[in-house]
Amino acid sequence: MSIINSNNSASGAGPIQPQKPAVDTRKHVVESLAPAEPQPAAAVSDELALSSSVEKALESADFDSQKVERLRAAIAKGDYPLDSMKISEQFVELEKLI
Repeated sequence: MSIINSNNSASGAGPIQPQKPAVDTRKHVVESLAPAEPQPAAAVSDELALSSSVEKALESADFDSQKVERLRAAIAKGDYPLDSMKISEQFVELEKLI
């Protein structure tokens, strides 16, 4: 049995060849992938305002500056042990808050 359609004849002569599109879409695709012209950035100003309770808490914050310096030095030398599992667990907890 022979099938007739617009791409082949009733004699079944040869494989069906795809027709080329009237417009070359490759050029359009390449143009769409090209980087866009850089746009000048608009001037943006960020402002941070702390509440009075936060300002008071910062003023009365008490910490051991010597301990902070010892930790900084140990981290800089590579002598401070970091537990990657504990750090990742803390990140998961932080993500839950967001």
